[in-house]
Amino acid sequence: MKLISIFFIFTFVFQIYANELDKRRSQIIQVINEELVEVSKLSDQRNHNDPDLLLRMAELNLEKARLYREEENERFLEIEASKRSKINQRSFFANSTKYFIQANKLCLKITKRFPRYPKLADVYYILGFNAKEANKQRLAAKYLSKSTKSAKEPQTKVKAQISLAEIYYNEKKYNKAIPLYDSALNSKTDKWWTKDSFNLAWSYFRVNKYSKAISIMEEVFEVSSDTRFIDMRPQVERDIGLFYATADRIDNGIRFYKKIGINFSEQLLRIASALLNQGKYDFAYKVLSQAKKYEKNESRRVEIFLEQLNLYERFGKYPNHLKTSKELLPLYRKKLLSDNQKTSYVFQMEKVAAIIQRQVVGKAYIRLAKQRKIKANMVLRYYDLLTIVNGDKTDEYAYIQAETSYVTKQYNSSYEYYKKSFEYGQKGKNSKFKRKAMDGMLSSIGKLKNSTEKNVYVFEAYLAIWPNDK
Repeated sequence: MKLISIFFIFTFVFQIYANELDKRRSQIIQVINEELVEVSKLSDQRNHNDPDLLLRMAELNLEKARLYREEENERFLEIEASKRSKINQRSFFANSTKYFIQANKLCLKITKRFPRYPKLADVYYILGFNAKEANKQRLAAKYLSKSTKSAKEPQTKVKAQISLAEIYYNEKKYNKAIPLYDSALNSKTDKWWTKDSFNLAWSYFRVNKYSKAISIMEEVFEVSSDTRFIDMRPQVERDIGLFYATADRIDNGIRFYKKIGINFSEQLLRIASALLNQGKYDFAYKVLSQAKKYEKNESRRVEIFLEQLNLYERFGKYPNHLKTSKELLPLYRKKLLSDNQKTSYVFQMEKVAAIIQRQVVGKAYIRLAKQRKIKANMVLRYYDLLTIVNGDKTDEYAYIQAETSYVTKQYNSSYEYYKKSFEYGQKGKNSKFKRKAMDGMLSSIGKLKNSTEKNVYVFEAYLAIWPNDK
């Protein structure tokens, strides 16, 4: 009941905020409309020969278009995703589009009739911005490039540079975006400085200039504490660890996270996962090694071990995988693994053990007796661990161990594992490995000398269960 009350309070507060936002937006549009009427009258009186008035009308139309587009986007995102895809977007965004088009027409009129107009940079900026909104990136880049080159007013130049840099950034042309961002972000005069600098940091990161990227990220984090700027601290906290790790400066990353009171091992785990998805084995390995080195909490160490298992399995580092599987066992015995974590642990061991076992019984290692035996022993160790963690499948695991031993001519070992599988299978009503294990024991004792005791055990056990068998 309390949860429902909180939900309704939250919904009510959000609705008040939304209503206030709509009211404020409407008030701004009303002010714009009043100015637009006055400027239009004045321009009409001068036969539309004053480029300053035409530019002001274009700016007012652009501002209206932005406000209406903002409102349309909010309404669009409130619609269910399944219904959203069926909406005619041209019709849905028609209101804002109308004012973008009007601003465009006015700007194109200025470029044609007043080619020497001193404020052409502002005109090109509007044309570029509108083209960008219409997803015409090439045209937008053309106009914004003209704006940056012809701008005399610092404010116009900065706006054009940022907009053009964003286009290059989204197109992954980082070497083109960097000088534009660098030039535009010299002074911290705009609330969006933190957001734009965040993109600049990523641009440097993408061109492998890690120290520069880290330096900018750290500055973005510091400046974000100033309420005059957009707060980018959550994004920095999320990404800067990846920068530190990729730059092989993990110790610096740990100090950064400690300083701001964040559990660094959780961040390192997330970073390692991201690196793993990028196929960067070496970096992911370093990050997880550092996480394991510094983390003392055993429950969090479980997460680190499981991520290491995932890493080693994906990159075929099976000796490391087995070593980590063994390291995780004491934590399992302390009952520190959740059900999902236990499932992952078992899945990882079963998967890798099966891969190595196929190598042992396959043809590739027939002539490589030493390597084959090493791999066979790895399989045996995996299934020893699995028997402890997932004891319900002891008959199956012991049978696979027996088969692995048999194929590598370790007949005493194979006999003992077949016997284990057989005896455990007797406890279950429907074990499909009981008869298979008996057949395996018969095969094994045929390979052994002086095995009278084993022979007697096998024959007596056989006759006790299948006395009438042919």
